[in-house]
Amino acid sequence: MNGGGTSAYGRWKRRVRFLLIELAVCLAACEITIRIAAHFSRPLRGFMNLSYGGAMHWKRYAEATNLRELLEAAPMPYWKSCESYCGYVLNSRGLRTPEYDTVKEAGQRRIVLIGDSFLVVPSGPGDRFNISNCLHREMERAGRTVEVIDLGVEDTGPRFYLRMLELEASRLQADCTVVFLFVGNDLTDEAVEAGFLTFGETLRSWSQTLRFFHAAGELATKVPLTSLSSWVSPLVPARFQRGGFYRGGGCWTDEVPTFTEEAWFDIQRTRSAVFEEPWAPAIQLQWQAMTGVIARMKEVAEAGNSPFLLVLIPDATQVSIPLQSRIREAKPAVRMDFDRPQRELREFCNRHGIATIDLLPAFRAASSRGIPVYRFQDTHWNSCGQALAARAIAPVIRRIVSRYR
Repeated sequence: MNGGGTSAYGRWKRRVRFLLIELAVCLAACEITIRIAAHFSRPLRGFMNLSYGGAMHWKRYAEATNLRELLEAAPMPYWKSCESYCGYVLNSRGLRTPEYDTVKEAGQRRIVLIGDSFLVVPSGPGDRFNISNCLHREMERAGRTVEVIDLGVEDTGPRFYLRMLELEASRLQADCTVVFLFVGNDLTDEAVEAGFLTFGETLRSWSQTLRFFHAAGELATKVPLTSLSSWVSPLVPARFQRGGFYRGGGCWTDEVPTFTEEAWFDIQRTRSAVFEEPWAPAIQLQWQAMTGVIARMKEVAEAGNSPFLLVLIPDATQVSIPLQSRIREAKPAVRMDFDRPQRELREFCNRHGIATIDLLPAFRAASSRGIPVYRFQDTHWNSCGQALAARAIAPVIRRIVSRYR
């Protein structure tokens, strides 16, 4: 009987070992297949970036030696020249802005914008209310020709902005270099080292298979079908032609929710860590890293003889009283200071001589009058928000340009 029991146990062990080997082979084959497919498929890479962790790639930015390498290192897939992105046909450099020469025309004013998706997503018919177009109109009201170059790249953060400034913006002889800093996530994007990744982000940074299935879960549970076009539109196969213009289409409808209500509040609740008192040690370290990057941006811009302006974009929670009430209810034991990030940033910029404009007062004033400035269940500006931001920023740029030129 002992021999039979031992034999049965041995068969069970061999079976388990065989199943584990089969599982390992299947996972390895899946990982290899997805890695190869993602290398050649931009839509697949874009889909998998739904599960992207904010600090996964920032070390690659410093290794980039030109604009193309930098775009390849960005969280979203590399944008090829003259391909379609959200209705915009990218220019020959793969950027969402009209064609431009490195050397500007004599007597022309040139404003360079650097930021993330706030500068990328189209808004309104004909892209009329994208922030770059709104700023262009506001700047030209003074009666002088102005070129606005939009170097925004989606899903990026301060370290990417700095490298974009070093590799591209510093060559453009800008009369003003404007960097847009989003309080909602640009502070916490700045992990000091990979150890600040969550366990899930660490796994997904290594395994393409985990990223694929995590992205599928995110899409199934957090994104309503009505807004699916907002996610899919960047993945439409390119139609190659002359670049640098808006052709039409893209995710510009302000009334369609981007996230389900539950997912939207979960995002805002997670981001609210930057409003908690006192700041957690990790956020303190991230703050130190981010402010160091900002100081370096000013140095690089001024080394290229370009004045530097930092625009502080408020998070939707800072503008919405109902959202603030829900956050406080969700964290009853935590003291919240919804003004702290801007207050700390303004103080830092004052100490370092960095020109700054805080959009929070203007956005709160509009919201108090019942004017929506964000998309529905989304942290990005709607058309009114983009126009409001441009009206607030343009006079500051004009003053800076007149002072330096």
